[in-house]
Amino acid sequence: MQLKEKNIYDLLFGKLPEEKQHLANSRIVSSEMEKQWEQVPAGYEGSTKDKQESWQIIKEAIYPSLLTRKYQWMKWYGIAATILLCITIGITGYLGSRSNSSPLFYYSYTTGNHSRQVITLPDGSTAILGAQSSLIYPDRFAGGKRTVQLEGQGFFYVEKNKSSPFIVQTKNMSVTALGTAFEVFEDTHGLYSEVILLNGLVRIDYPCTVNQEEESFLLYPDQKIVISHNTGKAEIHPETAENYTSWREYDGLRFTNERLSTILPRLERWYGCKILHNNNSFLNERFSFKVRNESLDRILELVTQSSSVSFRKDEEEMIYQLTEREPDQQEQPRK
Repeated sequence: MQLKEKNIYDLLFGKLPEEKQHLANSRIVSSEMEKQWEQVPAGYEGSTKDKQESWQIIKEAIYPSLLTRKYQWMKWYGIAATILLCITIGITGYLGSRSNSSPLFYYSYTTGNHSRQVITLPDGSTAILGAQSSLIYPDRFAGGKRTVQLEGQGFFYVEKNKSSPFIVQTKNMSVTALGTAFEVFEDTHGLYSEVILLNGLVRIDYPCTVNQEEESFLLYPDQKIVISHNTGKAEIHPETAENYTSWREYDGLRFTNERLSTILPRLERWYGCKILHNNNSFLNERFSFKVRNESLDRILELVTQSSSVSFRKDEEEMIYQLTEREPDQQEQPRK
C-alpha cells in the first residue's frame, strides 16, 4: 500500500475532506506512514532515537486520545520551534512529476510561535519561513517546474532558471517566478493573501470567486497585491518592499512606519493568537517598532500609549479585543 502525497499532507494539517476522514483513525494508515517514515534516507539530520521521538510526536498529533485531534495538533504545533518531517512517496509527485523507479521524498518544515526558519531548497533557492507557517518541497525538482507548497508566511530568493519556473502554491493561489525575490503572506483567519515583490517579476494566478474564472496579474518591484478570499477582488498598491519584508533579515518582527492593518495579522501569526477589532477607524495609524522576546501584552500597551486604541484580553481563549478609546478617556493603569 502506498499513500498518496496529498492524503498525507491533508492528514498532517487537518484538511481531509469528509469522505476521507476514516484515514484519520485508520491503524493501517498509521502503520503505512510509519513504514514510510522509517525509509527516510541516511542524510536525515538526527539519530535513530531522534527519528523514533519525532514519529511519536507526529502520531500523537494525528491520532486523538484524550484531546481532540485539532487541539492536540495545535498544542504541539505552537510549542515546536521548527520540525522537519521527511515522508517517502512512491508515486507520481503531488508537487511535481517524477519517475516511479525511485522513492520520492518530501520535506515538510513547520514553525511554531516566535520562530523563523531559513531553508535551502534543492535548486539553491532560499526560503525564509515565518512563524506559524509550513513549507513542503521534494528532495529534487523535476518535470520542468520547481513547485513548493506554502501555508502561512514565506520569503523566497529564487535562483534563475528560465526553463524551470519556480511556483509557490497556497490554498488560494499560485505565484510563478523565474528568478526573483518576493514574500507571500496569508492571514490566520483565511480572509486574504498578499504577495510583495522585492525584485524581478512574478505572476499571480487565482480563481476568481465572482465569475469562477482564473485571474492572472503581473507584479513588479515595490508592488504589493492583496487578494480577498471572500470577494475575489485583487488590488495592487505601491509599497517599499525592502522595509515591508525586513523581517527576513531579523530574528523577530520589524515594522517601519507600517499601518496597524498590516501589523496586526503578523502579530497574530507571531504570537499564535487572535486579535479582533470592532471598527476600522484606527487601522490606518502607523507605527515603527521591533518584536523579539516581548510579550504581546507589552507590545499592545506601547501601542495604546501612542494611539487612540485600547485593548482587553480573554486569558482563557488568548483573544485580544481592540477598541477605539474615547477622546476624553484616560488610560487606567493595568493590573
